[in-house]
Amino acid sequence: MPHSERTLKAFRALRRLRQFRDFERAQLGLTSYDERDLICEIGHSVARGRPLTMKQAFLLGIGSVATTQRRIRRLARLGLITQRRSPRDRRILELRLTPKLVGALARWDEILATEN
Repeated sequence: MPHSERTLKAFRALRRLRQFRDFERAQLGLTSYDERDLICEIGHSVARGRPLTMKQAFLLGIGSVATTQRRIRRLARLGLITQRRSPRDRRILELRLTPKLVGALARWDEILATEN
């Protein structure tokens, strides 16, 4: 019986992942895992107190420089991230999450809290 409980738990986790993917498409307009990966890296970097730079985004190896630039422009057009020149060094382009994205993720967190 424990094996079937583990299996059921695994399928619940997979369903939760699918629900989050549906949420990403419907609420955020994300169309690829790479876009989500960029958002995660930007958010993680900002949470550590240092915004992700464009150069650091390229070095993640998520895609070619051109592909990464295209994805970042798309995320900015969707209103999910901002691009801003560093006040310390105007050559550096910093990437940050927008309040729109943070709010959407907070709504998802509320959904999860009500399900548990």
